[in-house]
Amino acid sequence: MQDKISYQSANVIPVKVIYDKKLVNSLHNKKVIPRVFQITPTNACDLNCVYCCCGEIDRKEKLSIEQLKEITDIAVKVGVKAFVITGGGEPMVHPNILEFIDYAHSKNIKLALITNGNHFKDDMIETLSKLQWCRISFDDYRKIDEKYRNTLSVVKKIKNVNFSFSYMYDGNPDSDFLKIINIANSFDNISHVRIVNDSLSEKYIDTMTAKEKLDKNNIDTSKCFFKYQQQYGAGQKKCYMSLLKPRIVASGDVYPCCAIQYQEKNGLKKYNKVFSMGHYSDIPNMIENQRFFNGNICNQCYYENYNKFLGYYLEPEKITDKEFI
Repeated sequence: MQDKISYQSANVIPVKVIYDKKLVNSLHNKKVIPRVFQITPTNACDLNCVYCCCGEIDRKEKLSIEQLKEITDIAVKVGVKAFVITGGGEPMVHPNILEFIDYAHSKNIKLALITNGNHFKDDMIETLSKLQWCRISFDDYRKIDEKYRNTLSVVKKIKNVNFSFSYMYDGNPDSDFLKIINIANSFDNISHVRIVNDSLSEKYIDTMTAKEKLDKNNIDTSKCFFKYQQQYGAGQKKCYMSLLKPRIVASGDVYPCCAIQYQEKNGLKKYNKVFSMGHYSDIPNMIENQRFFNGNICNQCYYENYNKFLGYYLEPEKITDKEFI
């Protein structure tokens, strides 16, 4: 059975680094190379979730299919292994999303998709089967409607993709929370349910109360893991994650990570240009010159463990008595 750390990167021990031999070799040579691009194809979205961390972005912005192919070609050039296709908006409303997935797959890029679950259809199965994993979101204030049921029927037919749910839990007694967990438990190809609280809310919701609710209803929680989104550390001057796993948004700007919207109290709900590292076309120069983002301006860092771990590789002289493991 897969360890649940397989599905996480923020606030976890960065074990995946040690399995990437090319990355480890580059770190020994004092260089961070990119391994994942997080890509927002469009800011458009068919939902208006009150807790959305991108609620105030320009919904008209999107990357053209030509730009998405150019980003893919840059990724191949700099050695990126995988794309996470995410929001911003809802990736599946981009008019060329299937063409983008097909193109990236043809370049041997591993692919993941984060979606709201409203747009899967049977005629998409061939392309969706090219994903390695797909996370489908839900929350305490949505209901399982016809669109969502259609997506679930498509999911059931795609056996080679690792599907999961991400559920925003707010303690709503009238939610479909129990139904979502039961659905996950009944699908062999849904590996887990990521249960989170609203990271921008001033109201504290302990996600362990979600577990209590499941236990009370005798529902199996073995696929669930419970996260508290407001756990974070401090930013650091050299943000190594900014080159390892940069985020390319619908404007074409490159940002150091997927948590820039959380850098002010109650969240920015948009991308503040002060955090932009430049345009995606400049990524090869960023890598060549090791132009890290200055994380000192970040109030919150969800990748502190990764940055520290990478720093120990890049500056091994900071660690003494190495023989005493």
